[in-house]
Amino acid sequence: MSRKSKVISSVIALIVVLSVIVIGCSNNDDKGLLELSPKAMKKYMDSKESGFVMLSSKKNKRAAWIKEAKKSSEEQKVTIRELNEKRDDVPGTSNPNDWGLSQDRNTLAYYQNGELKEQIDLEEIEPDKLKSEIDKFIKKVQEDYPN
Repeated sequence: MSRKSKVISSVIALIVVLSVIVIGCSNNDDKGLLELSPKAMKKYMDSKESGFVMLSSKKNKRAAWIKEAKKSSEEQKVTIRELNEKRDDVPGTSNPNDWGLSQDRNTLAYYQNGELKEQIDLEEIEPDKLKSEIDKFIKKVQEDYPN
């Protein structure tokens, strides 16, 4: 094989690999629960998009909330972006406004074009009713604020 043929083969192989990566990334619809860093949450909120946001600050309840929100979001085919205020990169003196959020702590909220429309308080929901209440909230929001 000549040097020119090797270069052409390498370029073709590289194009194939990059195409597979791009196609794989573009097919990712990001439905489910996305745990965001404070910086990523601020960027998302600054974009003024519409979507669901969960803000959690209760270490002992977060795992259950995440589990049920993840199930609901996957079944309802929506994305819930979550910020855990107990992360190491969240200062103890911070407040939700620092990340562009206007919802209360420990809530699941819906923003339309960056504006808070509705929220539910996760602490007020009994653990055995959490998933059904999240499902109801998502469905209600989808009816009240169609795309």
